[in-house]
Amino acid sequence: MTKKITSLLTLFSALLISQFSFADPTEDLWKALKGNNAQDALTAIAAGADVKNLDSAFGSPLNFASCWTSAEVVKALIDAKSDVNFVAAANGYTPLMNAAVWGNIDAMKLLLTAGADPKATSPTGNVLSAAIMSSKGECIQLIIDAGANVNTPYLIKGNPTYKTKDMEMFPFTTFCMSYKSPAEKTAGVLATKPYLEKMGLVLPNSITEPSEKNYTSEEDATDIFIKAGADIKTKTALGTPFEIATRSKKLGIASRLGGSISASTKGADPDEDLIDAIKYKDLAKLEKAIAAGAKVNRDFKQFHMMKIFGSVNIKSCTPLVYAVINDFYDGALELLRNKAKPNEDTKITGGTYGSCNYDSFKEVTAIYYAIDNQNIPMIKLLIQGGADPYMIAVGTMPKGYVCNGGGMFFGLKRLAKDLNNPEIVEIIKEGRKAMWAAGGLPPKGGVNNMK
Repeated sequence: MTKKITSLLTLFSALLISQFSFADPTEDLWKALKGNNAQDALTAIAAGADVKNLDSAFGSPLNFASCWTSAEVVKALIDAKSDVNFVAAANGYTPLMNAAVWGNIDAMKLLLTAGADPKATSPTGNVLSAAIMSSKGECIQLIIDAGANVNTPYLIKGNPTYKTKDMEMFPFTTFCMSYKSPAEKTAGVLATKPYLEKMGLVLPNSITEPSEKNYTSEEDATDIFIKAGADIKTKTALGTPFEIATRSKKLGIASRLGGSISASTKGADPDEDLIDAIKYKDLAKLEKAIAAGAKVNRDFKQFHMMKIFGSVNIKSCTPLVYAVINDFYDGALELLRNKAKPNEDTKITGGTYGSCNYDSFKEVTAIYYAIDNQNIPMIKLLIQGGADPYMIAVGTMPKGYVCNGGGMFFGLKRLAKDLNNPEIVEIIKEGRKAMWAAGGLPPKGGVNNMK
């Protein structure tokens, strides 16, 4: 009996010392990594775990550990001869790419010291584009300092399933299009939490309780690229960096680029200077261009892709429309003061609404873009400047094309409702009341007669 009790005490003591038997240290290693247990991971590695054992979803232990595991575990895996450039089958990422995406700076430094390739590519990008996803300036700077060139393009592989083709991208283009501000990044990290937890992972505080203070502003991150020699005038099929940032609503990036480009832009053509001034939100230059004779109502070619209605392809527009698209309030005000016409049509070559395709849209004026941007001060300014609050755009579908749910007419109320913004609806109503007061009785149906 005494012997039996002694054996039970010995077993109980062993269980207290460790929750693992280490009969299979490799299995224990994966369990520790997914459980975010650094000490047990170190013990498993010391016990001889196979550091080249692969997980179908995560790749090698080092691939996984590089995401958010402690530096001690990453170092132990490297010291155990893990392949620092191993490419995971699931996404084509190397350990350095994983560390860059998740902003694991200590892991990045260890991997680079151990020989990780800072110029490695994947089907969806390279190490620098991965660092951009971290929204951490230090990660971006680390990869640039390691030898990544900010002007070297990389290839995004096409996907036969989605019928996409190979596309060449530049790191700075990617940055201007997809870099997330601290607020956006914090929200994005929180959004991944349920997905990762469903995979059975125990997550670090950096994911369960992310903080905006851990991420870099759009302005400061842009400065890193500019100082590294990024070509801020590179034009791709998507446009220039400034155009991309503006279209993607990356206002911090756009403001930095606007200042950088505007300072070096020279021109003797007042019409061109006017467009440049609007593009870079340079009020002083806009005023000079108008004083020099720039035509405030001319139609100029300026391609934009806007989400208005669903999406539209803008072929050309007036300076006022361009200023509204860019949320350039002071510029729009100055243009209106100088007789810019607020009800000029925009030349649109096609677009979509809901599940329907359109050949064209007509009567799309400046106020539509202000509503699309949900820029309340701009909407009020345009109405005060004479924008027609009864404007109704007309969409034309291809001949013989039938689509339910699209429609042909797009009034201001419809757009405001689609944006779920009752404040805009009320502003349009007030604009109509003011119009009645100045011009007589309202049309049949009164204030609620709104398309």
